[in-house]
Amino acid sequence: MNSKVNFTQDKFVVIGAGDTGVSIVKFLQYKKASILRVLDTRETPPQIYPNIIGGKLDYANIADADVIVLSPGISIYEPVIQQAIVSGKQVVGDVELFAQNIEHWNAKVIGITGSNGKTTVTSLTGHLAESAGYKTLVAGNIGLAVLNAWLEIEQTKNYPEIIVLELSSFQLETIKTLHYHSATVLNISEDHLDRYRDLLEYAYAKANIFNNCDYQILNKDDVLVNAMRRPALPVSYFSICDADFSLLTENNKVFLTHKQKLILDCNELQLVGKHNYINALASLAL
Repeated sequence: MNSKVNFTQDKFVVIGAGDTGVSIVKFLQYKKASILRVLDTRETPPQIYPNIIGGKLDYANIADADVIVLSPGISIYEPVIQQAIVSGKQVVGDVELFAQNIEHWNAKVIGITGSNGKTTVTSLTGHLAESAGYKTLVAGNIGLAVLNAWLEIEQTKNYPEIIVLELSSFQLETIKTLHYHSATVLNISEDHLDRYRDLLEYAYAKANIFNNCDYQILNKDDVLVNAMRRPALPVSYFSICDADFSLLTENNKVFLTHKQKLILDCNELQLVGKHNYINALASLAL
């Protein structure tokens, strides 16, 4: 179900009482939404809301809700959450709530995920956007929670032109309507296999970032990332060599290049190591 939540009519249950859960509660309170209760899998969760229930998730505690808002630490594959989905309840995360409330910002969103390097690429991409003169918000799985960022921006009305989001596979599970101007999966390696059945299911969660984007940025050197190619979308590749954005060694120096045109001597980067040169290529492509 991809319909927008209705803050005046829907009844909400928040699951997770960590930092993200706190930001979700603050956002819903700002929206004057009806929060039935907060659930947390810890037996004695922090008291972030007057009506909070700890311990194993029980469907009885969400049966009267219209919308379930999950923190990233709670999997959509939990039996109770799957039962909620089958029952027709909306299951969203903080980034989905953010996505449904930024249309009036008229900002372009850049989405970044991957097993390794996403924080570096997110920070660098934000720096490049700011250096180019754009009002830029960097948020998500890095630093500021997206709903805290939303509240700050709505209070100042200083809207960004570009939003750079670092997104985990956990966050991508519950994002349905976020529209990306460009998006990338940097790489895939074995990670979070305590949450996913295998590497392919983990990769599938990462590939959700391309469900609603205008432009794909793909790592040519990663087989699983290459398999995420969407033929209907324009694409740019980054790679160690022979790609739209690649490295070139000339006169014992390594350069970042775009279509074989030299852009920057890697010695001028504050980042060191070939893996970081590749990260810089991804940022340029985005």
